[in-house]
Amino acid sequence: MDGTNIAIDSTKLNSFEKPKPKSKLKDDGKSPNWGKKKDTDGNDIKWFGWKLHILADCKSELPLAIEITPASVNDSILAIPLLKKLKEFYGNTFNVKHCIMDSGYDIKENYDYIMNEFHAQPIIAYNKRGSFAPPEGLNERLHPICSMGYELVYWGKDGDYLKFRCPHVLGKVDCPHGSSWCSSSNYGYCLKINYKKNKRYFSFPIRSSDEWQEIYNLRTYIERCNSRLKEYLNTDNIRSAGIKKAKTFALLNCITLVAGTIAVNVNKSLPKVA
Repeated sequence: MDGTNIAIDSTKLNSFEKPKPKSKLKDDGKSPNWGKKKDTDGNDIKWFGWKLHILADCKSELPLAIEITPASVNDSILAIPLLKKLKEFYGNTFNVKHCIMDSGYDIKENYDYIMNEFHAQPIIAYNKRGSFAPPEGLNERLHPICSMGYELVYWGKDGDYLKFRCPHVLGKVDCPHGSSWCSSSNYGYCLKINYKKNKRYFSFPIRSSDEWQEIYNLRTYIERCNSRLKEYLNTDNIRSAGIKKAKTFALLNCITLVAGTIAVNVNKSLPKVA
């Protein structure tokens, strides 16, 4: 466990209480509710109960902080509370470099908190929010484009600025207007973007690059953490009513997971007796 790369995700937990129609539910933040999310195949899954929100270390695949909410609570608003718990519990123990989340956490507040409080890079999938076209001046990969619609070529980082150059000058495309369409310089059109002021669209490493994707793929480690808690430790088998008991049950399972991992590692380090 080193905390260099951390991931946040939620998983469904069925409640012990009997399901009720939405019209008869209490919206008090303490009662179970109906939730809906998509599975890995894009299918909608509905359930009555809770959400277990987990912040996990990507190296060890162990939970560092958890929270329980009614199933109807939006994932995006739980990222900051979990990160605050991480800071409260561990202080400066971990040097966090990347915070990895899916598109459900793609809101400005999460980017701001991660970069301002942890000085880390958010690696969060972009949420189109129903839009049919990418933001103005960008393509589907969220890379800047020139006035002819060609993707500008990433040309390195200078401090907080990402540098992009004309693809025609660099021999990537054959623009019918040549480089003079955008710039009179032999260097060609050059665009500099402060990625810290455009947090949702730009990051370092840049979105859609191999390096960015490699880091984002570490999110599968928290899915393994969820899987172990639910399949091996029976976390999704709550047998008591109420959010406090549900959280206690989840915490005990997390403690068991961590303790079991410690025991296995200690056993491996012991000298073998002939």
